[in-house]
Amino acid sequence: MSVIKYLSDYIDNQDYPKGVKESLKCNWKTAVKKRIEDYHGKYFIESRCVVTDYEINISWSDKYRSIYKVNNELWISSAVPAWRNGWRQYIKKEQTRELVDYYFHFLTQYWHRCNVTPILVFLMWRYNVSAEWVGSPTINQENFSDLEFQENFKNKELSAFVKQINCDYPMVHNACYHYIRMWNLLNNDFTEDAFVNMDCIASLVRMRCEEAHGKNSNLALLGFNEKQIKMMTSLHIIRSEFAAHPSQSKWWDFFEVFKNESDEYTDLSINMILKIGSSFYSKNPVERSYEGITNAPTKFHDCFWFNKIQAKNG
Repeated sequence: MSVIKYLSDYIDNQDYPKGVKESLKCNWKTAVKKRIEDYHGKYFIESRCVVTDYEINISWSDKYRSIYKVNNELWISSAVPAWRNGWRQYIKKEQTRELVDYYFHFLTQYWHRCNVTPILVFLMWRYNVSAEWVGSPTINQENFSDLEFQENFKNKELSAFVKQINCDYPMVHNACYHYIRMWNLLNNDFTEDAFVNMDCIASLVRMRCEEAHGKNSNLALLGFNEKQIKMMTSLHIIRSEFAAHPSQSKWWDFFEVFKNESDEYTDLSINMILKIGSSFYSKNPVERSYEGITNAPTKFHDCFWFNKIQAKNG
């Protein structure tokens, strides 16, 4: 489904005036294309403090993201296409311009998160430290820069990790989100709730296996051994019996009962993410270009737009 058809479906279910859908179609093929071409090579850069008061010496960057230390703080900078704001001179019809402006606001926000999420997961996994992008206490923004970050791949471990964990793939991004939620819940003693997020990652593994190898295919095709497959089955049982529904036994003692298993399932969770990420090596993500977003599949737009939420609420 093209982005025009996708947003047209959204318009049909909202209180937009007549003519907005046709205006969107015309403007997308002309004004939107020209705006993107005019800002080719320009980036919107956002920098946030993600870790405070922690002694981690780490420095790494590729063209579109960078992690570096400032005093005792770790900062991440992220660069995305400069397509947010600035639509007034390109689109005259107010309702159409507002829709396009909102679309690119959420799209570039999503791409920022695609850039930084693998690094956040790496910090949590490797250093056992809380890393916050969305809840960062300090944010610096810079509009319309033509600078790219100087590549620095000296941290081989991080380089290998982000190469395997590409959050431009929605399923990989979704799994990483649940890992971050899981980590935060575990470190705040919400152990039962953390198992929900672990089971969500396992569900994404099954979805990816079915997508890549067909319905009812063996998870071993993604590289999982027999013990790991059994653990994923157990995850769903634990989640159902203690978190998704009222427990019939030992509800006060969940942490003590599953303390050792919790560490094993945490290790399994990062392994599941790596396996999902590895399975996408032969596929290309949506390009950050006019053609890329115009022809992107529905599941790409669903990551940051409202059609699915609207359908469920409608």
